[in-house]
Amino acid sequence: MTANPIKQKLVNDLLSKESEAVALQQKIVALKRIIEKSKIKPDYQMELSRLQRDRDGVKAILYNLQEQLNSINLSANIKSSRIKQLQKAVRPNAQINNKLKMNILIALVLGLGAGFGLAFLLHILDNRVKSVSEFVKKINLPLIGTIPKYSFSPFLPFKVVETEEELEQKQIQKEASEAVMQLLVLNLKYMQVDELSKAYAIVSPSKGDGKTSIALQLAAAFTNENYRVLLIDSDFHLKKSSEILSAEKNLGLSEILTAQVRYEDCILHLGDCGFDLLPSGKQPPDLKKILASDRFSELLILLKEEYNLILIDTPALLYVTDSLKVLPHTDGVILISRILHTTYHDIKKVIKRIILFNTEIIGVILNYSKSSIFDKEYEDYSYDYYSYKYEKYKYSDNDDKKYNKKAKFRKAKA
Repeated sequence: MTANPIKQKLVNDLLSKESEAVALQQKIVALKRIIEKSKIKPDYQMELSRLQRDRDGVKAILYNLQEQLNSINLSANIKSSRIKQLQKAVRPNAQINNKLKMNILIALVLGLGAGFGLAFLLHILDNRVKSVSEFVKKINLPLIGTIPKYSFSPFLPFKVVETEEELEQKQIQKEASEAVMQLLVLNLKYMQVDELSKAYAIVSPSKGDGKTSIALQLAAAFTNENYRVLLIDSDFHLKKSSEILSAEKNLGLSEILTAQVRYEDCILHLGDCGFDLLPSGKQPPDLKKILASDRFSELLILLKEEYNLILIDTPALLYVTDSLKVLPHTDGVILISRILHTTYHDIKKVIKRIILFNTEIIGVILNYSKSSIFDKEYEDYSYDYYSYKYEKYKYSDNDDKKYNKKAKFRKAKA
């Protein structure tokens, strides 16, 4: 029986296709392996790139080090070619030329000399008022008196207190202030020759000279001498006097000069202090024009009929030039200067401005004075109030006895 050729051909074709399918399956497996390996290959590439970069960095460092070594060797060769050892160093057996003490002494003397020289130079360059005697020699103005530096606030006697302890302390300090002002009041009485001269401006070159405190103390001191005293606050900027006496919000000088109110409605009668106060009022827009008006002169004429003394507290003249317009309305100026604060340059500048406004300077009061061996000839200006025990805010009978003995000694010496 013969085989069917067609069937045999089909069987052969099937076998060949199956073998091809097996071969293809093996290729698929191989390709999958290749694909898996290709997925891992980029990691190897990155690692290789990193190692190559590190290698390049190490090469660069090695190159720089080599260059530095070459330069060092070159400089060493150059130096060694120029330096020659002339003699071998020998270690000394003992210390040679020991001048430690002498050097310390020289340094001490030079340091002290430089210190004294610098102090002297600073003293020469310091243009402040240093003492009463120096002031009298440099400034040709009458000296009304001096006021020592209080160990308490000079404003405290004029403030309102509540407790009995504060009231007692206020009374003691008020007595101390009155004692200091006695000689100043006496000198001002001698200077007040004309009975019609009653209005005086209290001025100072700069802030912090003690102008307002002295104006308050003078007003209180003259009140104790049975004077009818009016204190006018013309400082529209700080309103210090009005603030101390709790009247900074009241109507005052500006409202009177602008004809808004009568002066009788603005004057405050301070029963505790004894004198009257005319507050500054609100600050007007055109201050210079108001202060220079004839209303101010007319107001002072009316007030002179009611008061024996009128003190006008002004702002610092070098800071507020508008206050110079007040001066022509007054009968004179009392200049306040503070030792170790006010400079001679400022004092001379203020004097020139006062003279330009044709106003007489009655005299000068020096604030913050101290008892000094250089001011013995002017010790009487202070009336020896330094013997009072300001630090303890009280006085004793022994202090009065000491003062009486000193007064007798001065009288006998004179």
